[in-house]
Order: sequence, then structure tokens, then C-alpha cells
Amino acid sequence: MAESQSNTSVDRRTFVADGLRMVGAIGLAGFAGFLAGRRGGPGEMVWQIDPGKCIACGNCATHCVLDESA
Repeated sequence: MAESQSNTSVDRRTFVADGLRMVGAIGLAGFAGFLAGRRGGPGEMVWQIDPGKCIACGNCATHCVLDESA
């Protein structure tokens, strides 16, 4: 039986070059994801009462009022 063995050994230079390409590609994808996440963030938050949850108890006027609210 004659088995055909292909020479698939990788030398050090090819291994390091491929590794650096992979690290660069993963780093670039991570940085792009970071930038995309920063751009889609919410704007400035405001304090307001949810009319769907309000039962007109008046506690918001005494317990939950912030300095900035009316």
C-alpha cells in the first residue's frame, strides 16, 4: 500500500503571519462593534410619571420628587 502524504507542515513565518492576521481581523471587528454600540445609545433621560401606572395616590409629590422636576 502506497499512502500519499501531502506536505502540509506550516513553517514558523507562515504561522505567525496567519496568527497576526487573525488577531488583527478580530480586533478590527471588536472595535467596529464597540463603535456601533456607542452610536446607538439612548439620549438624555428625563424624569416623568407613567400615566399607565399612576393611581393618583399623591406619593410622587412627597417621596419621589427630584430637584429638577416640577
